[in-house]
Amino acid sequence: MGITAEFIVGVFGNISGVCLFASPTITFYGILRKKSTGNYSSTPYLCALLNCALWLLYGMPFVTRNGLLIMTINGVGAFLEISYLTIFMRYAPRSGKIRTAQIGGSIAIFYLLVVLVVSFAVHYLQGRRSVVGILCVIITIVMYAAPLSVMRLVIKTKSVEYMPLTLSVMVLLNSIAWSAYAVLKHDIYLMIPNFFGLILGMGQLVLYGCYYGKSKKNHNGNEEIELGQKSAHEGNGNGNGAEVARRVLPDIHFVNSSEAQDSVSLKESEAAAFGSKVNVPGSPKINGVSTLPAFSTVTFSAHTLRN
Repeated sequence: MGITAEFIVGVFGNISGVCLFASPTITFYGILRKKSTGNYSSTPYLCALLNCALWLLYGMPFVTRNGLLIMTINGVGAFLEISYLTIFMRYAPRSGKIRTAQIGGSIAIFYLLVVLVVSFAVHYLQGRRSVVGILCVIITIVMYAAPLSVMRLVIKTKSVEYMPLTLSVMVLLNSIAWSAYAVLKHDIYLMIPNFFGLILGMGQLVLYGCYYGKSKKNHNGNEEIELGQKSAHEGNGNGNGAEVARRVLPDIHFVNSSEAQDSVSLKESEAAAFGSKVNVPGSPKINGVSTLPAFSTVTFSAHTLRN
């Protein structure tokens, strides 16, 4: 059997997805060097792990036919997230370890229940595909709360200084690849989150074009924001995406383009977007008040992969 367009597009999606999943390596290199997790949170990685695990299950032969490329990207993503979490648990303070264990345990129980239901309660392929697919779509789309909140910050500050063009383009290319793959496979569950990611990716580039080069000012319009570029990591069934709405997944993970990455809550992100005084270590300041990065993308599981 010859190489098909579907296979070529899927391989490209795998490559772009791996690049996005690997983005936190700089952060964890810093953790290993300092032997401390500092203010970083494990929540984004736990969320990304759940996302990858669900899409990995979706690609299994007993759930979806010919889902090998879905399995490979999410398998790699899950491995990387587990690696990040292992390092985090090694150097995190006791409170961080306990919180990680609690959230991780809850995620493990939820995932086990999904696997048991799919394996023993649903006895036909299409039913299994629907159950897992719907869960994947819901979690992936909810995770888009992060990039949406940061796009709002770009509009409010009228600047894209905190929205790296390279990462925005990479996320867009990843969404394009998996959207095309979904169309070729006629897979609605891959199609929905990746089309959504495609729209967000194009929106980010439009914002970049509109606000590139404009000076940033605070909400009172009095002072410029200090230079400092950060971008968010993590997400979807394919590599884009990582935070699941504040009430479900409290922390958004940001990657400092030069060295490190800060995890902050969606609540803090929204507060910063509206000018509230939130102190986020390492972030740009307006009169001593932290201003969060303008770009946050979910490590799209491995399909929207995000994103």
